[in-house]
Amino acid sequence: MQLNSRRLEILLSIHRDGGVVSAADSMNMSPSAVSQQIQQLEREVGVAVIERTPHGSVLTPAGRILADLAETIETESFKATRSLAGLAGQVTGSVVIGGFQTAIRNLLIPLLPRVADRLPGVQVSIREVIEKHGMRELRSGVVDLLIMERDFEKQLVVPRGMRDVPYADEPWLLVQPSGDARPTTIADLTSTTWLAVDQAAASAQAVERLQSALPDPKISIHRYADYDVALDMVRAGLGSTVLPSLAVSNLEDKDIQVTRLPGLGVRQLVIRHRLGAGGLEPAHEAVMQLLVETGDAISLPGAGPLDQ
Repeated sequence: MQLNSRRLEILLSIHRDGGVVSAADSMNMSPSAVSQQIQQLEREVGVAVIERTPHGSVLTPAGRILADLAETIETESFKATRSLAGLAGQVTGSVVIGGFQTAIRNLLIPLLPRVADRLPGVQVSIREVIEKHGMRELRSGVVDLLIMERDFEKQLVVPRGMRDVPYADEPWLLVQPSGDARPTTIADLTSTTWLAVDQAAASAQAVERLQSALPDPKISIHRYADYDVALDMVRAGLGSTVLPSLAVSNLEDKDIQVTRLPGLGVRQLVIRHRLGAGGLEPAHEAVMQLLVETGDAISLPGAGPLDQ
């Protein structure tokens, strides 16, 4: 019996992602193509390898044996890549980093000269992605590292086969039209009109938490998803909001005032990557370590003492 390594890889993806449809997204295949490959694998081994349930697909005992084999192949491939890189005397390869606007502008683009200096054999490319699409590309291998945001009170669910590495914490800041009275505490915001926020944005949780501390918050008819759009709305006097400090870095605008208040919390940035049994590829690991170093070293706007 000769097993097809590609079909084993598909089976492992079903195990990690929890179903045929999710595995199809990860592998950039259609669900029917995934099913066909699994059916062919079952013909090759002579037994069923997955069982479909109302909650997704689970591996049969035979399927688990083959998934373990696929993971072993993946591990040995990682080890061989590391060994070859060691023989070459330097880390080489390409790394694709996915991220959102403020992370790209303030963190990833400034990272490129450091990569060129410290890791001359590594090519880094940056992709702007929204989180949903970024996760699909991370699963499928289009993206190697994904920068994600979360409010400090909302814990991200890390999918099976993935790992989150803390990157940086940055304070949430109050952003108002310049004509508004500058507050010193959250209690001073009872008359503030709040811009509505798309639920996909991490700032939605921060704004909702702030509004819950107010007796009768006034919500604007205007809604944003993009932080630059939020700044344009504030500039036009349409309302106030809470934004991460990176969104207002280097902002010099007479029509906008930014205040750090106690109780607003922080936005947490994490680096998500695939978790193979053999660990990260050498280039991916080296770039991630450089990212973490950069995150430790960055000086975030608003990260000093609270404005009083």
